[in-house]
Amino acid sequence: EFIDVAAGFVEGAAAERRRAGRLSFQDLLLYARDLLKEQPRVRRYFRRRYRFLLVDEFQDTDPLQAEIVMLLAARNDPAGWRDAELEPGRLFLVGDPKQSIYRFRRADIDIYAEIEERFRAAAADAPGSARVDVLSTNFRSRPDLVTWQNDVFATVIAPDHDFPHAQPSYQPLVAHRQDGGPSVITLRPNTGAGWRRADEARRDEAAALARLILSMVASDDGAVTVRDADAPGGRRAPRFRDVCLLVRNRTAIELYTEALDKAGVPYHLDSGRGFFEHQEVRDAAAILTALDDPSDEVAVVAALKSAPFAASDVELLRLANAQRDAGARDGKPGRAGFQLRREILPEGYDGPLKGPIETLRGLAAQKAALPLPAYVDLVLRETHLLEIQLARGRTLGAANLQIIVQRAADFAANEVDSLRPFVRWLSTQSRADLAEAESPVTEVDDDVVRLLTIHQAKGLEFPVVILAKMAAAANRARQISVVNRDAGRIDFQIGPAERRFETPGYAAARDRQEVYARAEERRLLYVAATRARDWLVLPVFFTERTLGFHADLAEALPGWLDQSQEVGARGTMTLRVEELPATPAPATVLYEPDAETLRDDWRRRHAAALERGGRGPDFVVPSQVGHDGPKQPRETEPRARSQPTSHPDAAGEDGRPLADAGGADSLAWAPPTGAAARRRGIALHDGLFLADFDDPQASVWRVERLLEERGLASLRAEVARDLRRTLASDLLGRARAAEQVERELPLVTADTDRVSEGYVDLAFREPAGWVLVDYKSDRDPSAEAVAGYERQVRTYASMLRATGEPVAAGYLLFTADGREHPVPLDA
Repeated sequence: EFIDVAAGFVEGAAAERRRAGRLSFQDLLLYARDLLKEQPRVRRYFRRRYRFLLVDEFQDTDPLQAEIVMLLAARNDPAGWRDAELEPGRLFLVGDPKQSIYRFRRADIDIYAEIEERFRAAAADAPGSARVDVLSTNFRSRPDLVTWQNDVFATVIAPDHDFPHAQPSYQPLVAHRQDGGPSVITLRPNTGAGWRRADEARRDEAAALARLILSMVASDDGAVTVRDADAPGGRRAPRFRDVCLLVRNRTAIELYTEALDKAGVPYHLDSGRGFFEHQEVRDAAAILTALDDPSDEVAVVAALKSAPFAASDVELLRLANAQRDAGARDGKPGRAGFQLRREILPEGYDGPLKGPIETLRGLAAQKAALPLPAYVDLVLRETHLLEIQLARGRTLGAANLQIIVQRAADFAANEVDSLRPFVRWLSTQSRADLAEAESPVTEVDDDVVRLLTIHQAKGLEFPVVILAKMAAAANRARQISVVNRDAGRIDFQIGPAERRFETPGYAAARDRQEVYARAEERRLLYVAATRARDWLVLPVFFTERTLGFHADLAEALPGWLDQSQEVGARGTMTLRVEELPATPAPATVLYEPDAETLRDDWRRRHAAALERGGRGPDFVVPSQVGHDGPKQPRETEPRARSQPTSHPDAAGEDGRPLADAGGADSLAWAPPTGAAARRRGIALHDGLFLADFDDPQASVWRVERLLEERGLASLRAEVARDLRRTLASDLLGRARAAEQVERELPLVTADTDRVSEGYVDLAFREPAGWVLVDYKSDRDPSAEAVAGYERQVRTYASMLRATGEPVAAGYLLFTADGREHPVPLDA
């Protein structure tokens, strides 16, 4: 009865997802399987369409995926996938059961073993109908490293007699490389070292690994080298980018990042889940939430306590007291609260929260005037969130903030161009702990150490692999339920120990599950060890209660847990922490601040940090060229950079660009247009960006919907007329016929002291080269305005030519009348 209730709940939730059109990945697999299984016509259609099937990484296949594959590869109409008669030559599978490490994603090693057995049986019964080949040559690792892997994993990875499918037999590898020499380093603590707590062992291990990395990179004695075909003799000392720290999970990962920071080792922590829990992401979400609903006092307080404003509880209390006192004077007892209204700042209040509150109120007043991505970008820059990350040396943090802007752009394009739904989406993502790829700030040439989980590193390789946190235990909670999909059965256990209920088959199912989970942990160690090309580093730091992978290695390497010995298979060298060069420690200076001047000191340090974070080369936006000099980044960059370069004529109420309003030394120029003209220009740019050049009417409908979503329905007729006229222009006719068309083409060029960045509204390639088009929504531009616009297009042309691409022509396309204005590019 309990299972029936649970099944009804699951089926009801699935029906609701289908009704709402929000299917999960698992739903898609399930419906695809059902379609193939229940509809013979569909099955036959896809069999004809896909004559051959190749499945890579087959060991990671889950039951639904395997069933889909078998239904497509069968030549009969089976009742179930096990009844499928495979057509010879139709199915090609590639996999390594020793690398099956995705049980949490329903990957089933039983299915791999069962299908492999079917192939072997078919090959024996009807030679030529099937074949199983074993690939044993290792092209990645040095010979001594391959020898170590064979010696260790022949013991660690061995079948279980009671559950033969839980673990495959180990197949020895054969090294292809011929460069011999030690390849495994065991890093042991100093003799006599010991720890009672796991965090103490991890802290010492992290510090030792930071020292080891520095010594390897600085090594010039040739003891530790990596292969490099471009280096003299084909080998060189390791660089930071050659090193990867692998961990089983991210628990206590901050101990390792702190040690790397302290030692000055550059690194990048590749994350995934937890993206929305990064402090800079939470700060941005808190500020956006407050701006979305200025009446939400909790959100406003969270925004004030975020990193850009750093309001303390004492400061908030003083503001509340000031509100109460002002209310008493005015005959309005009580306090005004923390809503972003005028009353939040009582008359005469000049405390530290005045500036932050005025900043938030100013930003809240602008949210209706800008598209969502431009507004989010403005908020991040006006609050200096980006500079705060850069001042702390957190390139990743700054890049993660840029991801939020990109997500806002995606949300506006695919969902709705409005702040409130986007804020709700951010909140949903955070609560659900959904995975989000962090910014890919590390490229091949970035000289940084990578920190990855073993699952993230699967399929990758590195010259030097350090297997950190080897003593960490697996993340295994007590199994409350165990599912047997073949039998269609769920066994479970509920209740506290003294009143526990379990189904009759629960104990056996749990024991089986434990065997399979333990076998997968050993395969996880194998995957980690086989990521290394030249060196595998194994730090031997553990407590008696936390052994983790060390318990597995101890089975293959007797004496491994004896810290007084130097134990290892062939190709191993042992280092003690005391043998490593010491990491220079910064001098410690006692700092005793004067309580009276503490806040002023903090303000000075904070301002200096912001200045350092914003310092950089001169930054030039093409819409700002043609003046005496470049814009200086510290004074004006946060405002100027927030202006969407695709909307250079988007001016504020006072006639200046929104991004530069208030910047006394701004170098930007814009025609004196009002708010309505600004909104019309932005809508036209967005409409042309989204337009289908082959379907003008659909493009008009799209921009009309966009205007309704932004509350600008009064502009529909005017914008629709201009959009139709622009889409009918000869220039866009040429774009329709072009071999390549790019919209909002991003361009960035740099020299020693200047960075230029911009977006070309439209670029299309003709036989003579690229044609650049910049949209302008001015009704009657002055000669000065046109000259400025021409300089902008010439700058775009010079930036694109700097990449080696030919530029044939440039145009200003005035959307008000469809007029095309050729720009002399070499003037």
